[in-house]
Order: sequence, then structure tokens, then C-alpha cells
Amino acid sequence: KTGEIISRMINDAEQTKSLVETGMMNIWLDMFTLIIAAVFMFHMDFGLTLVAIAIFPFYAISVKTLYKRLRMLTKSRSQALAEMQGYLYEHVNGMPVIKSFTLEKHESGQFGRRNGRYLERALSLTRWNAMTNSIINTLTDIAPLLVIGYGGYQVILGKMSLGTFIAFFAYLERLYSPLRRLVNSSTELTQASASLDRVMELMDEPYDIVDTPTAKSISHVTGKIQFENVSFRYDASTDWVLSKLNLTIWPGETIALVGMSGGGKSSLISLIPRFYDVQEGSIRIDDMDIRDVTIHSLREQIGMVLQDNTLFSGSVKDNILLGNPQATDDEIIRAAQAANADDFIQSLPNGYDTEIGERGVKLSGGQKQRVAIARVFLKNPRILILDEATSALDLESEHLIQEALEILTEGRTTLIVAHRLSTITHADQIVVIENGQITEKGKHAELMELDGSYARLFNVQHLNEQ
Repeated sequence: KTGEIISRMINDAEQTKSLVETGMMNIWLDMFTLIIAAVFMFHMDFGLTLVAIAIFPFYAISVKTLYKRLRMLTKSRSQALAEMQGYLYEHVNGMPVIKSFTLEKHESGQFGRRNGRYLERALSLTRWNAMTNSIINTLTDIAPLLVIGYGGYQVILGKMSLGTFIAFFAYLERLYSPLRRLVNSSTELTQASASLDRVMELMDEPYDIVDTPTAKSISHVTGKIQFENVSFRYDASTDWVLSKLNLTIWPGETIALVGMSGGGKSSLISLIPRFYDVQEGSIRIDDMDIRDVTIHSLREQIGMVLQDNTLFSGSVKDNILLGNPQATDDEIIRAAQAANADDFIQSLPNGYDTEIGERGVKLSGGQKQRVAIARVFLKNPRILILDEATSALDLESEHLIQEALEILTEGRTTLIVAHRLSTITHADQIVVIENGQITEKGKHAELMELDGSYARLFNVQHLNEQ
């Protein structure tokens, strides 16, 4: 979950900081002080020094026994915090849904339970930490009593002078103060190392899609795409989403993928930039298997406009620049003009420097789509993927976006996923996908004459629009 990842990268990383601060600074200084004090004390009286350090094995036993559970409780608390933050992040984003269904009290209770679970684990950690410190401090307080008892007895017997005993006792503070700080530092380090484990677990998480050792970089592709016996499923335990699919798309062609929801259209286009890898068959661009090229160079050739494009908090300019961070202001404006976005951007309070809020909340749906299209214009890819780019928009916004897309698709290999079939009648080839397989393929007129699935779907939509 996003919230849990954020928690690991912020909270656990912050906890890990003390591992460096305490480990590299305090510990070495205290160990050096302790060793020097012990050397002087051995020189003054060997037997009394043995009494002074007799408590050390008990420290070791306590640390080993108590800190093992301390580490476990730290991990448990961090996980509870991550779950709470993940829930909070998800539901803050879904606040309109919560309000529309009047779920405020219900969600408050859900959050309260998670918050209570975190509080319970935090208190368990605090109690154990307090008990650990109490035991360690008790051992530290007992040690001087042993030295006083044994040293006083030696003075009474005349085996040690009073001056030596007083000097030795003065050194005790030099021995036990750094020891006490070392134990306290060990407590911090134990908690920090538990947090470090959580950070490393995240960093060591293997990537699903990686470059092969022999992967090559590609550039300036023509845009030919071939699907050869492609079969794909999201998990080994699930059904095939695509099965033995074959399709060739020539450079500059516009291909429309249509069919009922769940047929495999969006899965098919997600395979081209390698968001997922095929289990069987291959996908080729310019006759090269996409698994044999670097992911970075592959995705540089592809531009995507989706139904719900993500915009980031920042200015309009910042979001368009994602298409090409090195672009000039003139190039940004030309891209916006091509996307029919320049007029509305100029009308914003600060033009291209207007802050649009988190996920572009200050813009309408049509405006966000046009910014996303401008971003792709700036990237200037050879292959274009449009996934429901004009759905859920008003007629005026759809008209402006269709105009922009006509310019954008010119001369590029384009794949369009659309439910509104009236928007793709111009396509060079319309491909009907049902249950993961191609059932019909051809131009609009050819498929209408065939009177199959496409014709029935088109006629139903045409009647509804009338």
C-alpha cells in the first residue's frame, strides 16, 4: 500500500538515522573512555577492579535477553503505524466518497480502531523499554556497593590504603557512566536496527520487470509492432487474460481495440511498455523482442494518454515538462497549443505558473486531459497509446480533445482503446477482442458489412445516442 511505503521511507528511515548518529559518535567515545578507565583501575588494584567489572556478564545477559523482545516490539509498532498511515492516506483521497455515502462516523470508528492498535503496541514497547532501563540501572547501582564492601574490607585488613581506595572509587564514575550510556545507546540502536530491517526489506524487494544483461538501447523506431502468439495472465493461479493473440501493426497505422469490459484490451496495451511481461509468445517493435531492449529506451518511444491521467502538485508548466524536462518555454507553449490547452492555461491566474493542487484538483477533467496530451506532444514519441482518453467528458471538452488527438496521432503508430465506437470509425484497423482473443478485424465499413459483434455493438450505441 502507498501509505505503508511512505511510512517505511519516512518514519523508519528517520528511526534509522540514530543508528548512524549513535553508532558513529557516542558509542566509540564511551567505549574509549571505559577502556582507559579500566586500564587505570587495573593498575591501581587488580582484585578490586575484578569486583568492579564482575557485574559486566549480567549486563550482557540482560542485553541479549531483553533486547531481542525490544526489537520485535519495535517492528510491531512500526507495522501498526504503517497500517494506520496507509488507511489514512487512502481514505483522505477517497473523502468525496465517504461524504457522499455519509460514512464519516463509520470511517472514524475504523480509523479509531487502527489508531488504538498502534497505541497499544506503542505502549507495549514503552513499557518494555522502561523495564529494560530499570533492570540495567539497578545493575549499575549494585556494582558500586560491591566495590565499597570489598574495598572497605581490604582497608580494614590493611591490604589497601585509604587513599588508594578513595582514588579508585573516584574512577568508578568514569567506568559506569560510559557503561550506562552504552546500554542506553544499545536501546536506541536496537530500535533503529529494527527500523533499518523494514527499510531494507523495501529496498531489497525485487523488481517485477528488469533489463536482461544483454539488453540493448533502441532509438528512432519506425513504430512497427507485432504480437506473436501472446498469452498473458496476472498470476499463475488466475485464468488467461490474453490467449495466443497475433496482431501486426504497421508504422503510422491507427489501430482501435474494442470489445466488452474485461476482454483484455487494457491488458494488451500495458504489455507494450512492459508494465507486465508476457508468459508465452513475444511482442516485437521494429522486429526486436521488447524483452531484449532496455526498459528506459523502450518507454522513451511510447507516449500514453489514459482515462485518468495523473497530474502532480506544482504548476501547469511543471506537469507539461514531464514529457521532456529539457524543453524550452517556447516548446512548452507549442505543445499546449497543439493540445488545445493554451487558451485555458493563459486564462488561469498565473498562466503556466499556476499551481494546480494535488492530482490537479484545481482543473476540470477536460483541462487535465489536455495538459496530459500536451505532455505527450512534448515527448514526441513514435508510438502512441490512448486508453479511453475521451470518456467521461462533456461534449465541448471531447471535441477539443479529439481535435488535439487527430494532430497527435498523425504519422505515429497509434493504439486506441475506446468504448464509444463513434470516435474510432476513422481507424486504419479495428480489432475486436473478446475473452482474450481477436474475434474480428478490419475497417469500420468491413466490420459493419460483416454484421458481427462490432456491428451489433455499434448499432446499439448509435441507437442510444439518438
